[in-house]
Amino acid sequence: MCIGYGWFVLFPNEFKNLSKHLLSSSVFMTNMTLYRETGYFDLAAEQKPLLHLWSLSVEEQFYFIWPLFLWSLFKLQKINKSQKIKIFNILRYKSTMLCFCLPALFIPKSRYLIIPIFLWSIVQLEKIKNLNISKNTLIILCISISTLFSFFIHLRLSSINPSLQVYFIFSRIWEMSMGALGAYYMLFLQKKSIHKFTVKFGSMFCFLIVISSLLFLSNSHKYFSILILFPVISSLFLMLASHDTFVNKKILSHPLLVFFGLISYPVYLLHWPCISFLKVIHSFPSNYELSLLEKGSIFVFVIFFGYIIYKYLEKPLRKHTSSTIVWALLIPMGLLASVGYTGYRSILKPKVSYLFPNAYRIMNGFEDWQYPTPEMYRITLHDPFLTNDFFYSIGSAQNVILFLGDSHMQQYAPRIDELMKKGKNKKSVVFATRSSTCPIPNVGRSETEMRFVKYAMMYAQQEEIKEVVVSCSWFFYLNGTQKDYLYRSAHNEGNLSQSYILDKAVKDLEIFLTKLVSKGKKVYVIFNIPFGVAFDPKSFFKRDIWGKWKFSWNHVKRSDWMSAHLKERKILHDIAKKSGAKIIYPENFLCDHHVCHVCDAHENPIYMDVSHLCATYVREQVTFLDFLLK
Repeated sequence: MCIGYGWFVLFPNEFKNLSKHLLSSSVFMTNMTLYRETGYFDLAAEQKPLLHLWSLSVEEQFYFIWPLFLWSLFKLQKINKSQKIKIFNILRYKSTMLCFCLPALFIPKSRYLIIPIFLWSIVQLEKIKNLNISKNTLIILCISISTLFSFFIHLRLSSINPSLQVYFIFSRIWEMSMGALGAYYMLFLQKKSIHKFTVKFGSMFCFLIVISSLLFLSNSHKYFSILILFPVISSLFLMLASHDTFVNKKILSHPLLVFFGLISYPVYLLHWPCISFLKVIHSFPSNYELSLLEKGSIFVFVIFFGYIIYKYLEKPLRKHTSSTIVWALLIPMGLLASVGYTGYRSILKPKVSYLFPNAYRIMNGFEDWQYPTPEMYRITLHDPFLTNDFFYSIGSAQNVILFLGDSHMQQYAPRIDELMKKGKNKKSVVFATRSSTCPIPNVGRSETEMRFVKYAMMYAQQEEIKEVVVSCSWFFYLNGTQKDYLYRSAHNEGNLSQSYILDKAVKDLEIFLTKLVSKGKKVYVIFNIPFGVAFDPKSFFKRDIWGKWKFSWNHVKRSDWMSAHLKERKILHDIAKKSGAKIIYPENFLCDHHVCHVCDAHENPIYMDVSHLCATYVREQVTFLDFLLK
């Protein structure tokens, strides 16, 4: 249904992305596909109609892994005692450090705990080795260790790679293996009496924790990765609690909640595509917020069709025990995978490609980005807190030109790459860039960004650097509204939305550029290219939810763009004048006296989005930086 509707309303790049997700979901790999997509120019999460299937992929991967894990535990029971002792010796010497010392390794300032934890665990395993362990005890021990180990991975990834933490199966196993612990309790421990008051009070308390988590717990919370443990444990307790408790008998067993529980799976499958498609269609020129009417319509739609799917599809399928039902499900999945593959390989193209065949070149510009270029190679850094992905070089000459900035500097890389390939250059090039990172001293959204800027500016002062070119989205950082960009110095701390903090940041940039000039380096500041909604090639197209399309475009008046950014232009002019840096004006190349162009003479797109140039256009036609390499 999603791929069919997407054919009517999506751009080629969006349809290709949807097809890729359809293909990966048919083999239960959506989670890793989404993880590999994370990047600056990736589509926003809300513009991916099949985004929600990542959790189903994690579940299916768990259903593949967990039976194999349990099967290996049962096989372990069939070996003799001497072999068991050997296995426990391996566990003692190999797995102890892994399973018991991971918390000390993961938590800063706690590494001194490794030795005592290690010694304690060896003593405990020495006791375990000599015991006659029953099958059930061994199973619950291994499941518990697996749960703890998965939770430690979850905690560790939350600090070093949050995206991987979300999508990685082994950082998610603990949530599902908690259910295995609950199943063990129901099978072997439920007969042990627990005071009724404890059960009733505990169920009410856990219910309040779950409700509170739904209302107040957000993934933006500093300790979200730890706090999420409480609603998970509370949900498990509610499932294990007696049916006679007030929560289970009066609240969770209410017919209305039971009804929503029965249709929850089809509702889950339907709700996100409805929301996402509306946001995709109306996402331009800015993020679209659903109206109350649209939210209500989606609610009614998913409830109605969720019930239809449950009653006439899901419920009958559950009753079938024949093996033919497996093939009845595998064949449609294979067909969906085939459709996804043809769409991903652009064999199957969306409707808009056939409506406006002459505009296909413009639509290709949506993803025309190239950084790093093929000629670039990474520079090895000496700072362990920075990755090599931010520093790239072309050439090996001793005289080096440093290009410093964010993605607005990266957009010029194809032209620099082309010039370096054409002739014998006596200069080499280094790009020190990071997307969305402000190249102003002491400014950044995080410590990592500030460290990158500090390291790049230290590198700019080295003797082999003869010229420094700085470019970024100046008008974005200097407009006085950026609360996310923090400023931290020895005497001041704040954000760029505060006028006195912005003045401090501007002064620091001026001091840095002045220092470079005083060391005999040539310093250039590249102004912003003209930008705005009208420059984005997506603005040339109009579409609606019924699959109707319109196509038209117009150049932008130069005076309109310049008058909108007078404040930021003056700040940059003053910085360059006081520091001795030279200014490069891209607008003099991209605009004539009256208009700024959105397409070239052959109607090829100049821009790939609101504020970035197409790589093809830069490589072939942007010549205002050529003098740097002569």
